Amino acid sequence: MNKIIKLHWNNYLNSDSGKEVVAAFDKLTDPNATMEELLQLASRFDPEFFRNTSTNERNQELGFLDFFNNEIQNIRLEIDKLEQEGSILVFITIEQPKLIRNIRV
Repeated sequence: MNKIIKLHWNNYLNSDSGKEVVAAFDKLTDPNATMEELLQLASRFDPEFFRNTSTNERNQELGFLDFFNNEIQNIRLEIDKLEQEGSILVFITIEQPKLIRNIRV
């Protein structure tokens, strides 16, 4: 991979096309962005994104991603509500237990 020279990067960021691309990618962090907008962005920067999918398959994918995005938003809202109520949230990661052999009691 080629190194990006900081001067070139700054010149790009200050150019019209650079500002347009950065603004487009800012949409990725917008909680109000729709799945359709996000997938249009993906298709714009990766034209092969939906290369092997039919319109029906694409619509099914959009439906699934929209459902998934809504569920994530609901979870975020619930967490925010609990935090505002003063609840303490503890996130636990459960690892796969290891098999223990030859246990003598």
